[in-house]
Amino acid sequence: MQQLRYPFSALLGDYVRGLAGLAVSLVIVVTYDRANSMIWLFLGLTLLFLVYTMRTVLRQTTTVAWDDRGLTVTQWRGWRWELRLDWDRLQYLSLRYYAPRKTKKKGMGSLLGRLGGRRSQDGDRGVASPDQADQEASAAEGAAGLGDGWLELSLRSEAGKTTLDSALPQFTAIARRAGAAARRNGLDLDPVSRDNLAALADLSSAEDLQPESSLG
Repeated sequence: MQQLRYPFSALLGDYVRGLAGLAVSLVIVVTYDRANSMIWLFLGLTLLFLVYTMRTVLRQTTTVAWDDRGLTVTQWRGWRWELRLDWDRLQYLSLRYYAPRKTKKKGMGSLLGRLGGRRSQDGDRGVASPDQADQEASAAEGAAGLGDGWLELSLRSEAGKTTLDSALPQFTAIARRAGAAARRNGLDLDPVSRDNLAALADLSSAEDLQPESSLG
């Protein structure tokens, strides 16, 4: 069973944004005129940046162990919190793509939908045009965490719910394994999640499906 953690390099930007925003908003709250009602806005911003920073700390303490039978998520929340999710007991899967910049294209939340890629429901793609190939290549790049966005995978079983994002090493392999479990369990996935799983299938090599015995 492999033990995975979010690399600090992937969290550094979130720490900088959260702590910088928290510092600026705190300075404003401390020095602002208490009689001015605008202080409530800055108090709200202070709370928002505090929650954002604490969420980043929580991600840094997260450990994900996974194998052919399922995954175990462990976090430090002031106490040790653990969730064991078995693939054969998976009840819900959602895979969403998020872009940091606003887009006017359709299919928000979907790699293929956002970029304009189309797939038939029966899996028959036909011959892809050069533009289509470029779009799907860009989708694969985004899925790998190399583009300008990120993916979030939400999983739920009777034991509880967890959400992982694509900054986690081997996220693609975990998402594909979860997708295979969802199909095997007969789950009715939403179109956006199906699109994103299809994009990951194009991206990953066959060897990514099998977890290694130990980290290299």
